[in-house]
Amino acid sequence: MKDVVDRIGERAKVPNPYHIGEICILLPKDNPDLRGKAGYWGVVSHVGEYSCTLQTWDGDYTVKIEQMKSLKLLDEDCFFMQQLCVRLRQLHQVSSREEAVDWLLQGLGILPNRICHPCTLCCWWLLKGSTTLCGDSQSKLDR
Repeated sequence: MKDVVDRIGERAKVPNPYHIGEICILLPKDNPDLRGKAGYWGVVSHVGEYSCTLQTWDGDYTVKIEQMKSLKLLDEDCFFMQQLCVRLRQLHQVSSREEAVDWLLQGLGILPNRICHPCTLCCWWLLKGSTTLCGDSQSKLDR
C-alpha cells in the first residue's frame, strides 16, 4: 500500500509549501528517527523538493513535508521564535549545564498550542538576562 502512495506522490508533484525561516512542528508519522519528538517546534533551515530541514533546540531533522506542520505565524512572531531557537540551541551546547536546564529546554522545545504562553516569554526573558550566550541584541521584550 505504501508503494502505491509513494508512486502517486511522485506522479502528482506538489510543490513544497514551506519556506526558510518558517516555524513548524514535527509530526513523527512512522519515522523512527523522530520517535519522542512529537510536538517539537523548529525553524525551517532548508527546503528541498519533498523535504525540509528543521532546526530544533536539540538538533537538525530532515523530514518529509508530511512530517511537519506550519504554525502559520506572523513574521514578527517567526522572528521571535527564531531568536528563541538560537538561544535554546546555544544553551543546549553548554556541556556543564544543570539538570534543571535540560528540563527547561525540553519544556520550551515543545509547543503544545499555537500561542506562546506568558510563562514561556518569562523564561525566555530570564534566559536572555541571566546568560552571556544571548548577546546584546535588543528585543521588544526588553522594552
